[in-house]
Amino acid sequence: MADIYVEAGDLERLRSGVDAVADGLAQVRVGDTAGYLPAGMVGSDSVSVVMGACNTIDGLVEGVVEALRDYSSHVGETIAQFAATEDANALTFQNVANSAGVN
Repeated sequence: MADIYVEAGDLERLRSGVDAVADGLAQVRVGDTAGYLPAGMVGSDSVSVVMGACNTIDGLVEGVVEALRDYSSHVGETIAQFAATEDANALTFQNVANSAGVN
């Protein structure tokens, strides 16, 4: 496995960026934007095809938003685990230093 270097705040910035992208995508509603089409194409068979495509796109976007929110949650869990590991390591090293008489 390759070495991973994590600078202070990297994971928090990652989570924040993923949240920002998810929030932005959640606002995308192709069907809402194309909602004017039925009034402009009265009686056209194309309307149902276009609106069906819009609904499909909206569903796919919702899936991406959900996946990004899940990913952000996992990054949050990683942050918590990383902090817990750092705390445990600090305590271990302090105990080793104390037992060796190094303060």
